[in-house]
Amino acid sequence: MNNQAKLNQVLMQSLSVPETMIDETLSYQSIPEWDSMAHMYLMSGIEEAFGISLATTDMLEMTDLESIRKKLVQHQITFEQEA
Repeated sequence: MNNQAKLNQVLMQSLSVPETMIDETLSYQSIPEWDSMAHMYLMSGIEEAFGISLATTDMLEMTDLESIRKKLVQHQITFEQEA
């Protein structure tokens, strides 16, 4: 499983949404499922799935897919470009 698929899996589980809802427009509070409690589940799921620890400031900045990927890249998690 590549890292994007892993991230999608964490998003689906943490937010209780189908994969079809995961796209570049998905962001914190853009859907009812992504509230403050779900955000904490998401951050915990990301830490567990990728074996990292996130600082509180990082968690507060990780509010959409782009910012989540950028923070993960800072933790040496790579995302392959689709051909």
